Amino acid sequence: MPLPLAYADFPAFLLVFVRVLAVIGTMPLFGDHMVPRQVKLGMALLLALILFPTVSAPFAGQVPANILGWMPALFMEALFGAAIGFTARLITTAFEFAGEVAGYMLGLTLAQAVDPQTNLQVPIIGQFLSVLSFMIFLAINAHHILISALVTSFDALPPFSIHIGGGFATLIIGLVFELFKLGLQVSAPVVAAILLANVGLGVISRAVPQMHVLVVAMPLTIAMGLLVIGLSLPYVTGLMVDAYGGMDDTLAAVMASMRG
Repeated sequence: MPLPLAYADFPAFLLVFVRVLAVIGTMPLFGDHMVPRQVKLGMALLLALILFPTVSAPFAGQVPANILGWMPALFMEALFGAAIGFTARLITTAFEFAGEVAGYMLGLTLAQAVDPQTNLQVPIIGQFLSVLSFMIFLAINAHHILISALVTSFDALPPFSIHIGGGFATLIIGLVFELFKLGLQVSAPVVAAILLANVGLGVISRAVPQMHVLVVAMPLTIAMGLLVIGLSLPYVTGLMVDAYGGMDDTLAAVMASMRG
């Protein structure tokens, strides 16, 4: 069966494909380094072919006749798609940041693992929370929220209608601040427990000078920290569900900030 794509439609299709590819290439899990580029390109091509017949009508006639005319539109499509994908990825980054803070407090900064998102070494606690957030991301079908936002974005912001203004920068700064606060909320139980343990060890060292506090401090803080992490998992997973579940409102705000 021939594809529903004529040669004259290729420039318009390319705009759709670039937006879809930017979302898939930056979203959590599917945009990771562990996913081969061929798979990402195949997913983007398939989704773009499915979407193109339904979204091309409002803007196909606006595509300029020469390449210089639609190159800026391609750039804006890539930027807009990346903004959608990075909005979800920032949530994962917030939980990874919380794990790094917890690992630092536990003295586990030397215990590191490879992060599949960035191919860099990250503390093991941060990697644990990152993988847990991926599982929650899939369990609550948050990837469906992203794909739904991508589909509706062609109605809200068709190509040639995307504009970057001060409102977009303000929104991104506010979003980063909120996710930084989320990371602190996740790591707060561990930080509080370790601070209390250190205060207790300080009191013991003053009361019993003969006791070698440093010998027991490291295993005690690690054990207490891991125990608190285990006990706080229902709280942490609840924050993950709320963060990913509320993505639709955040993505709507991102689209509104880029509307001209």
